[in-house]
Amino acid sequence: VHRLFEETAARYANRPAAAYNGAKWTYGELNARANRIARILMDCGVTADERVGILTKPSLEMAAGVLGVLKSGAAFVPIDPDYPEERISYILQDSGAKLLLTQEALDVPESYNGETILLDGSRSILSLPLDENDEANPQTETTADHLAYMIYTSGTTGQPKGVMVEHHALVNLCFWHHDAFAMTADDKSAKYAGFGFDASIWEMFPTWTIGAELHVIDEAIRLDITRLNHYFEEHGVTITFLP
Repeated sequence: VHRLFEETAARYANRPAAAYNGAKWTYGELNARANRIARILMDCGVTADERVGILTKPSLEMAAGVLGVLKSGAAFVPIDPDYPEERISYILQDSGAKLLLTQEALDVPESYNGETILLDGSRSILSLPLDENDEANPQTETTADHLAYMIYTSGTTGQPKGVMVEHHALVNLCFWHHDAFAMTADDKSAKYAGFGFDASIWEMFPTWTIGAELHVIDEAIRLDITRLNHYFEEHGVTITFLP
């Protein structure tokens, strides 16, 4: 699926790909930042089907993180920081994630003994300006049959279970979505769902594989229907899923 994104990013390099709280990254910028993350992960030795955890709040860095993991050839494991620490610990252990992308303000469970990579703050791998090295897409051996991501069930009937989704399934979802909603590069969609919920994947990738603009919704307005509707009206959001 990241190959589709790369083709889209090349076609729409100067168009906005992701927006959050007034800040925007173009497709070119998002692709370059994801490339930088991918190379860091590849330097750490990640391979196809290996899982990399991502523990982030809604942000532009979240977007670069998921794409960076895919570009490295590995699979991402999205983890909502609002989960109880016990659930976060369990997901990290059960998924076998040896690497975790996260943010400065978030607590990583003490039980996690893998390597942590910061996506924001002055010590972040994204803190230095972009350069020409970031523009080249990394090449991997990952195929359509390899894992794209691993997402955990709610665990209401026992321990959460990790569901493994391969690239071809995610690509199918993107093409179905484009067709079902007559989506074009002129659309604007919202990243509303919780990061650990599968609808979150559905919000991101169909948008980024057609050249549309993804608005990452701030937690401060997510549950305020009046402010949320005002945001949609103000920014011209055309497609979103709501509970």
